Amino acid sequence: MRDYRPKLAARRLRSQRPSVIGLVVPDIANPFFVGFARAIETSALRDGIRVILCNSDEDPTREAQYLELLEEERVSGIILAPTQAGGVPDLSIPLVLADRVEGSPQVDSVVLDDAGAASALVDALQAAGCTRILGLFGARGSTAVKRRQRYTDALRRHGLPVHAVDVPHDTEGRTTAVQAALAGAAFDAIIVGDAFAMLEAAVVLHDRIDTQRFAVHLAGFDGATWLRLLDVKPLVIAQPVDAMAQAAMALLAE
Repeated sequence: MRDYRPKLAARRLRSQRPSVIGLVVPDIANPFFVGFARAIETSALRDGIRVILCNSDEDPTREAQYLELLEEERVSGIILAPTQAGGVPDLSIPLVLADRVEGSPQVDSVVLDDAGAASALVDALQAAGCTRILGLFGARGSTAVKRRQRYTDALRRHGLPVHAVDVPHDTEGRTTAVQAALAGAAFDAIIVGDAFAMLEAAVVLHDRIDTQRFAVHLAGFDGATWLRLLDVKPLVIAQPVDAMAQAAMALLAE
């Protein structure tokens, strides 16, 4: 379920050993990007490289400003997890994409096989007897699109109904969307696209006074440490952030 696929690009660090690189992530509060940033920094410091960390907060304008700043600072390369609507910029310095690939196969990237992972989660839940599987996915972005599409395909392959809900990025919108989704039809499983939506779903289930909350299987993609506090252990495909960080650094250095 883990599939890292470097895509060879023309821009490399050929003439100099990198001393400072930029890392731009879309949400520094997301547990995945917290772990990824730390892994990048650890790997970089081991090689004597410093890291400038920028948080775009899923804002394409802020992302563009940070990328311009990093170019002005003459960093040796940039590792970028693009914003949901930002796409891939045309830069004069080496670029590696992480986690998200916005339709640019010519750019080196390190990603999880999101489509295969989502399909595997559906298969596992179906094998456990689940027949009403709700999907909570981000409203935009290549990662969310791939996970939602393969979730849909897998349910149809098993002859099961599709119940997919778009979950906004902002806190208020996310809470409202998850609460509304779980207030309707009864589900015996929930596949969640990220740790924030997983937390919202877990809170809603925990607050139920009936025993139905114990019968609902939670499944997702991020192995946040707080998951150990849940009433029922979720099924999680954890992304190996250390391996992703090392692969991204290796691509920059080639």
